[in-house]
Amino acid sequence: MFDMKLLAVFLIASVLLLGCIQAPGGAAPTEKPIDEIIKEDIATPTAKASVTPVASAQATASAEPTTEATPDATASVQASTTSVPIAAMQEFTVEIDDSGWYPSAITVKKGVPVKLTMKMRETNVYFAGGDLKSDVFNELRVGAGETRVREFTPERTFKVSNTWPNNGVWKGDLTINVE
Repeated sequence: MFDMKLLAVFLIASVLLLGCIQAPGGAAPTEKPIDEIIKEDIATPTAKASVTPVASAQATASAEPTTEATPDATASVQASTTSVPIAAMQEFTVEIDDSGWYPSAITVKKGVPVKLTMKMRETNVYFAGGDLKSDVFNELRVGAGETRVREFTPERTFKVSNTWPNNGVWKGDLTINVE
């Protein structure tokens, strides 16, 4: 059986030896500075690339970068991209207690999806928490220390009210301004 270490040493030595052998005719390989090699690579495009980024169901985008070589001695690269903006999710976190909302107003962009996280504080909260009411999403019961998340796409300014669970008495509003 062959010793694996001996075989590995033999293979490494062979590779090193082959790397030192000169080209036929005794010509030594020429070395170029790295900046010349980079310029050559940039000046000679091999293929056009097509890129399609992964996007959410709300929007898609694509881009086609291209490169063109110039006959000039100095290489230049021209890139052309076409893109469609991707609507990103707007995310907000608000806290609530029996005295109000913190912050009491947020501003969102019309037509861009919103993820709203509403956290009922543990202190200064009636033991049953509160009912959150809006004409944009269903009523939510939130207990002290609990969190509720709602996702929606805003079309107009509206309010979310916090009321006492037992009698519906108003405790405060969150205003969602849409611009």
